[in-house]
Amino acid sequence: MAVVLFLCTGNTCRSAMAAAIARHRFPGLTIRSAGIRAEPGRPMTPEAAVALAGLGISSEHRSQGLGDAVVAGCTHVFGMEPQHLAALGPWLGAIDPAPQVSLLAEGREIADPLHRGQAAYLALVEELDGLVRDRLAPLASSDAT
Repeated sequence: MAVVLFLCTGNTCRSAMAAAIARHRFPGLTIRSAGIRAEPGRPMTPEAAVALAGLGISSEHRSQGLGDAVVAGCTHVFGMEPQHLAALGPWLGAIDPAPQVSLLAEGREIADPLHRGQAAYLALVEELDGLVRDRLAPLASSDAT
């Protein structure tokens, strides 16, 4: 069974939105999200919630930092920026088997929409929806077999 972790910086925008989309589109997968500098317990930004609502998705998200409980058992980790994946270093050696680790948008970063207005969040939710579908569909189909 696939266990997917989405990583960003504060876990109130990008990774939280990706996780909400993934849970909505692929209910059979275990989905987690975290931030490498997250302040635990913060809600998703209002702009992120509004953008997700446009897809018919609601989320009771609360931010969490990167730690043992979040990383344990992950089969796939998708970061928004290379620095997010680099932060996994202390945990990767302890996970057996090691998860597949990559940027969600292969070969490029996904820009942080924080403080860039609602239009940035609306564009991001569309981008994340496509990326999550592309990256998780093969995992969902392999779990079904």
